Amino acid sequence: MSNESTLTRAVIAEKIAKELGLTQQKSGEIFETILDELVSVLATGESVKISSFGTFTAHNKRPRMGRNPKTGTAAVITARRVLGFKPSHILKDQINSRRSIVDASEKKATRRAPSARGSSRPTASLTH
Repeated sequence: MSNESTLTRAVIAEKIAKELGLTQQKSGEIFETILDELVSVLATGESVKISSFGTFTAHNKRPRMGRNPKTGTAAVITARRVLGFKPSHILKDQINSRRSIVDASEKKATRRAPSARGSSRPTASLTH
């Protein structure tokens, strides 16, 4: 996937359908059931741990004072629940190994064409 594309429910359902030989409708229902279960568990305050992927948690935040950035007036930010995600070390390793592959291909693409003297030093890249 490139940085411009987003993995959607429909794409996931299509991949499940192809992988398991199901209809896209059935695979969509399976995926929706999984999401519904994740949401219901998080709503109760429990965490969801997916092995080799990570852990989702719901945290309670207390009310606090904040400021309206446009006007500068003080405002109370109400208590709320926020979601957190902590990736597993396996997921981090996979992402970092893929990033190093992308970095290497970007470095190849940014190399300068050899000059008249035959120098082929790579150019400095500011992209991360």
